[in-house]
Amino acid sequence: MPLSDYKDLVGTVASYAAIAQMLSGIIMCRNFARQGTTRGMPPTMFVMGGTLGVVMVEFARIMKDAAMLRANRAIMLLNLGYLACYWYYCDDRPLFYRTLTKATVLAAGLLTYARLEDPAVVEFRFGAILTVLFFFLVASPLFSLREIIRTKNSISIPLPMVLSGTVVTLLWLLYGVMIGSAFLIFQNVIVLVLSVAQLGLVIIYPRTLPPEESKGVDYL
Repeated sequence: MPLSDYKDLVGTVASYAAIAQMLSGIIMCRNFARQGTTRGMPPTMFVMGGTLGVVMVEFARIMKDAAMLRANRAIMLLNLGYLACYWYYCDDRPLFYRTLTKATVLAAGLLTYARLEDPAVVEFRFGAILTVLFFFLVASPLFSLREIIRTKNSISIPLPMVLSGTVVTLLWLLYGVMIGSAFLIFQNVIVLVLSVAQLGLVIIYPRTLPPEESKGVDYL
């Protein structure tokens, strides 16, 4: 039986897995609440997650896809909820506000562009921008690569999100191969490389805080 005969099954599993992946942020928020701090976890992923959620709703509007709009609204609400959780327990508010300000300006610019661009080309161009933002979001834990190597500590990598994201990426990559989508294959190969790089860092370096900061902190 040809591999393509399973494409509907794999596509369905990948869709549900993607939804389940969004819930992985609950694990991080649970730990923030238990520890009472976000120490060791930079705000970039949470801020960009909220920004991407808002922009994805606009993309669904452009696509005029009711199902996508419902799904993206749910994703946006989850991401904004995680962002609010991070803010509540954040122990470096100035850094959080600086990051949030930059992301807000970016989101406002993109939403303005979407409303002013030629309708004939906005879907493709806005989709391409979304893809770049998604790559940025996945790669954001690697922005502290120098610090991870210097301290030999990968605590800044959100392991639950990376693990679940790797599984989802593998499923979408398989689906892309089944339907012969070069774009889907390219997109997920890039994400898979970024995810594997982060998992490699977790394996190489321990996920621990310095002794003077480690009391009660555990990000899995």
